[in-house]
Amino acid sequence: MAKRTPAVTLESLGRKIDASVEQSDRKFEQVDRRFKQLDRKIDTTAARLDAKVDGAVEQLETRIDESSAETRTLFEATRDEVRRVAEGVGALTEKVDTMNDRMDRFEVRTQTNGRNIDILKVAYGDLDRRVTRLEDAPGR
Repeated sequence: MAKRTPAVTLESLGRKIDASVEQSDRKFEQVDRRFKQLDRKIDTTAARLDAKVDGAVEQLETRIDESSAETRTLFEATRDEVRRVAEGVGALTEKVDTMNDRMDRFEVRTQTNGRNIDILKVAYGDLDRRVTRLEDAPGR
C-alpha cells in the first residue's frame, strides 16, 4: 500500500490560520481606526454643543438680568405713580371736605335768609295793606 499524503498539511493549515489571523487583525485595526475617528467626531461635536449651550445659557442669563432690571424699574415707577395718585386723592379729599363745610355754612345762611325773607314778605304784605287802606280812605 502506498502512503498517501494528506491534502492539507499541518504547515499549510498553519499558513491559512496565520493568514486568517493577519486578515482579522487588519480588520480589527480598521474598526479600531473608525472607532477612534468616531470618538474624535463625538468629542468635537460635544465641544461645539457645549459651546452653543454655554452661549445660550449666557444669553438667557443676560436676558433674565435685563428683564429683572426692567421689572424693578417699572415697579419703582409704578410705586411712585401710585404714591402721587394717593397724594392727589388726599388733596382732593381735603378740598371736598372744605367744600362740604362751606356748603353746610351756606345752607345755614340760606335757611336764615329764607326765614328773613318770610318775615319781610309778611311785613311787606302788612305794609301793602296799610298803604292800600290809606289810599282808599274816604277823606282823600
